[in-house]
Amino acid sequence: MPDISILLQVEHSKNGTYGVFPDRAVTKLDITQAGDKRTETVLEVSNTAWTALPLGDIAASNQGVVALKNLDSTNYVEVGYDAGGGTVYTFARLNPLEVCIFRAEPGASLALRSNNAPCKVWAFVLEA
Repeated sequence: MPDISILLQVEHSKNGTYGVFPDRAVTKLDITQAGDKRTETVLEVSNTAWTALPLGDIAASNQGVVALKNLDSTNYVEVGYDAGGGTVYTFARLNPLEVCIFRAEPGASLALRSNNAPCKVWAFVLEA
């Protein structure tokens, strides 16, 4: 039995066209987790500064799958890689109430920022 399972299917239907990714069936991604740690939190994300993604007991070098949900119904949230020295490279955007799941680069410092007003984001981080 896998330690982590992710179910994925993206459907698109507009103006008479229809597409499904990756195919007509839901894809199940099974991941074996080397560690056993998990950090789950709802954090207040600032709109005036980048908010570091808390890892709890997980070392940055061992971060694995990250799942985020924007709990705000108005503001979008930027997800970025904090390169230090005040430089953050945005690589994802969570519109209101959207979710994203990705595998973090080990050692990367991740940060979040709201676009207009502080908002809450549910973060679920798993050790690699």
